[in-house]
Amino acid sequence: LVPIASERGAFALPAIVAYDVAKDRLLIGSAARKHRVDHPEQAVIGFKRLMGRRAQSKKVRELAKVSPYTFASDPEGDVGIELEGRVFSIAEFASHLLKELKNAAQDFLGRELTRAVLCVPAWYTDHQRAAVLTSGQLAGLDVVSILNEPSAVALAFGFGRGLARKRVLVYDLGGGTFDASVVEITGDDLEAVSTGGDNFLGGMDFDARLADALIGTMDEGPKAQLLQSRMTIERVRDAAEVAKISLSDKVLAPVHVPFATTDGNGNPVDLKVEVERGFLESATQDLVERTGQVTQAVLDAAKLTPQHLDEVLLVGGQSRAPAVRAHLERVLGRAGRTDVDPAGAVALGAALLGHSLVQKERGKRGLSLAEVLSSPIGVAVKGGGFRRILERNTRLPAEKSLTLPVQAQQTLKFAVMQGTSVRAEENEYLGALSLQSERAGEMNVRFAVSADGRLHLSATTPTGKRAEIQFATSEASEAAQEALLMESPLPGEDDATRSSKSGLFGGLKRLFGSK
Repeated sequence: LVPIASERGAFALPAIVAYDVAKDRLLIGSAARKHRVDHPEQAVIGFKRLMGRRAQSKKVRELAKVSPYTFASDPEGDVGIELEGRVFSIAEFASHLLKELKNAAQDFLGRELTRAVLCVPAWYTDHQRAAVLTSGQLAGLDVVSILNEPSAVALAFGFGRGLARKRVLVYDLGGGTFDASVVEITGDDLEAVSTGGDNFLGGMDFDARLADALIGTMDEGPKAQLLQSRMTIERVRDAAEVAKISLSDKVLAPVHVPFATTDGNGNPVDLKVEVERGFLESATQDLVERTGQVTQAVLDAAKLTPQHLDEVLLVGGQSRAPAVRAHLERVLGRAGRTDVDPAGAVALGAALLGHSLVQKERGKRGLSLAEVLSSPIGVAVKGGGFRRILERNTRLPAEKSLTLPVQAQQTLKFAVMQGTSVRAEENEYLGALSLQSERAGEMNVRFAVSADGRLHLSATTPTGKRAEIQFATSEASEAAQEALLMESPLPGEDDATRSSKSGLFGGLKRLFGSK
């Protein structure tokens, strides 16, 4: 297995997309980065954290307040980006990056490629994974598997080393997202134990914090002028990113943004300072601590302590920061390994899984990989609560059933959600489930999650026949979601307490385990 250069001999493609209005075309990678210098309002970075997010979700609404981009809804109700009056879906952005990677691989191999293994943050929901799948399809790829990034790292680390049941923690702090997962490696077989993350925490947040701190050092007049220019703010963030990377190896880094703003008399003012590592660390301390909190939660969820770990693998560009490594060492009481390629390990793990799948198709033994569900999947109940059906860290593939009493010709409707909150509105809306029974009795609804985290729904009628089921995955309006809560066949806690006395919902069976 060898890495393939995508553009200009580079082995990593910058995840930047720009819309060249003059030529009515999308630019990607280095071309987009170059275009962004003069047209920051036409370029988008960090869209990985927006993939498959609902435009009206609480988190997206919060992010829209501080984002330099204009958010809009795509046809499915997911968040898209509006550039110069045109709305682009995030899946469309990602598909152009995938096409570039696909073309580079085809040029290297000299033949057409049609299949791929795509990697995602472990904390991605079912809907986000579906969006990634759509991106692959738009790029002309048959996506044979979706692999969690921490598991890909563990594959790259353990493959061919003959490890005898080693438990490793993968700490993956990249440009846009953060993942932490515990994985057990036995030979070439892997089993995820616990996973967690934050899809809104990454290197770009460190860049923004440092940029804000640098702007804060300016006099009030020039600072106010600078904050009026989005182009200049982006220039400062670019300079902050360069300085941040330099400060991983040095204690002092220069920042120079010429003609950043003007003084009260209209004279040009440069932003020119020497940044100490301590200045950066002070501005980003809480971000570093958040990664430690997530990591500790991952261990707690599996009832593990740092002493149960054999190795700690640090990947993702931001994991190179000395403050990140020092804080993690304080949390775990041990240093993380830095000999894993922070940029290429995920790609190598994906390639290894792809090779294994081909081997299995040929009747040969491939590696074994068992993932876990990143966050609970359940349904909304009356009153706005959330009832979990499949719990976080459930080993995949998995299936659980919900049995409900129904009347003849009754239509059941409820909202399917994914997340950790007890309130439905604070979780990610996956879609509206609707099914009908032709006779009275019990309806069995099965929630099955595949090995790569995709949800599949099915139902059986009181007669034992397969029920016709509709699952609308496009975003529902607030009014429609409120109606779903009102129509939910599942009572909230208060309703359930009252109904247990009245017998009205006496036929409601409790959720039971995997079949």
